[in-house]
Amino acid sequence: MKSKPFIIIPAFNEERSIKDVVSSINKSFNNIVVVDDASEDNTYKLALESGAKVIKSEVNLGYDSSLQLGFEYAIGQEATSIISMDADGQHPVEFLTKMINLVENNKYEIVIATRKFLPRKSEKIFAQITNFKYSIKDITCGMKCYRASLFKKYGFKDNYNSIGTFLSLNALKNKHKFLTIEIPLKRRKGSSTFGNSLSAELKILWAIIKSIPLLL
Repeated sequence: MKSKPFIIIPAFNEERSIKDVVSSINKSFNNIVVVDDASEDNTYKLALESGAKVIKSEVNLGYDSSLQLGFEYAIGQEATSIISMDADGQHPVEFLTKMINLVENNKYEIVIATRKFLPRKSEKIFAQITNFKYSIKDITCGMKCYRASLFKKYGFKDNYNSIGTFLSLNALKNKHKFLTIEIPLKRRKGSSTFGNSLSAELKILWAIIKSIPLLL
């Protein structure tokens, strides 16, 4: 089967960065999907003008449900691999080709980007657990590349509320072949738009609790 990678970018009020992010990816890849999570700014317009396919949600769904929409669209378009990344410009686009090739050449089923610095205490706690269990130092990084068959096999449980973590931990627990790649982070423009600090901490802590069956 001919390779058909898709890049999924959830975005909420990211007009400061979305044009640069999509334009930089568009130089090398065609299937770029921005999921506009009911943005109140020009995110939709700028993403569309930059060459992305834009899925517009009329209600604010949150980061993970936005990712799910993107994944489902990619599967419907016969994607062979799917890479998730953030819209804020922090994830280095120069790593996309390497991550996708590692999955598309059938060598790995999931490639997980890891950061040197984890900004939240809950992420550090999660990292300690997954590092002990699976030697993964940053399970919560939003930049990951999956073989499409992983999503087809495991899907997404709405009550889990963390699609990237759910798929990754299922892959690890079921011994799918994986690789981690350390990435540098660029400075984002403005503050995070997907939840404030406290809500993000609580969400990750809840994801840890939900992950217990996959960590035993």
